Amino acid sequence: MTAEQLQMALDRAGVRYFTAVEFLRLRRTHEIADLPDEYADAAVRVLLVADKVREAYGAPVRIGNGYRPPGYNRAVGGASNSAHLRGAAVDLDPLDGRRAEFQRLAARLWLDSPETLAGLGVYSHGRIHLDVFHERGAGRRFWGGPAKARARLVLRSARRGVA
Repeated sequence: MTAEQLQMALDRAGVRYFTAVEFLRLRRTHEIADLPDEYADAAVRVLLVADKVREAYGAPVRIGNGYRPPGYNRAVGGASNSAHLRGAAVDLDPLDGRRAEFQRLAARLWLDSPETLAGLGVYSHGRIHLDVFHERGAGRRFWGGPAKARARLVLRSARRGVA
């Protein structure tokens, strides 16, 4: 599926803040990948979730990573079972510096969406990872990478509803 074809699917689904080109752009090479057709549904679902985050946040958000083809995923050190490989994941970066607020908002959405959102990753530099349920997925999970303590704090704050 080309970026143009995916964009038509995103438009039909009502995705407002993100484009297919952003989702398919390989961050290191700047190439635009083609998405295997069988992953289109997951891509639309994860970008609808990203749209909810962006809408609630009320400020610009950038896609850091979306779909990753297998060779590219290996080259960047991605997990061998990454949801990015199946178009089911997106990494988002807030562009206005309100990183803690952005992360808490994403964590709140993850807590409130157990039927939709499988994974939430929280990183020290403000980035979050969201993925939707998909074939061969690891189920519902939360992680913080090297910033585990920070990630746990974000999740606790989201559970308490701290702004």
